[in-house]
Amino acid sequence: MIFLTAKSDSWFCFKCGSPIALGDDCCGYITSKKGLLLFHIPCFTEWSSNNFMKRYQEWKASNTEDKVKHRTKRKIGRPRIYKSSIQANKIRSSLHYYRKRGNQDKVQELEHMLSNLEIRREHETNAMSSM
Repeated sequence: MIFLTAKSDSWFCFKCGSPIALGDDCCGYITSKKGLLLFHIPCFTEWSSNNFMKRYQEWKASNTEDKVKHRTKRKIGRPRIYKSSIQANKIRSSLHYYRKRGNQDKVQELEHMLSNLEIRREHETNAMSSM
């Protein structure tokens, strides 16, 4: 809200619609949709109190209504394979290293650790055990 002095006779009050006389004090209210709204000072006080109460009533009504619960948004992209992707990446890089070196004991140990981190494997075993 800003206070202005009318500099021309072509200014009109937003509330009452009457022209604002040259040299009269007026109030300007800036909105994003309509730009600058000009008011007489008494018109602005009435308009702002009514506007405030109207918005408060709308807000109160929207809070008391039963709101529709929003669905949780499904994750877009590839599904997770491992519980901890950082730990799985470390194990996979070590696995690659030991496979190149030919250390089969360490490869089997790392494959077992990696299979314990899998998410899908837990779901498959739970589904099979319930049958």
